[in-house]
Amino acid sequence: MPDRVPQPEAGREAVRILAIGSPQGVRALIHQLHNLGFAEAGNWSRLMPTGKPGEVMSILTWHVWVK
Repeated sequence: MPDRVPQPEAGREAVRILAIGSPQGVRALIHQLHNLGFAEAGNWSRLMPTGKPGEVMSILTWHVWVK
């Protein structure tokens, strides 16, 4: 049986937020946004290399209601 891809809920859309910088800078941003109540730190992806030396990225998928 093929894997089923979950369908988005009607009226909701996934939006991705991307943070790019040094590992220390990206971690600091994630924790500052967590402290502000924006998003749980654990909801961000692991740090991934961008291909530039010393630079990483992390992605947060945020679900928003759209009209």
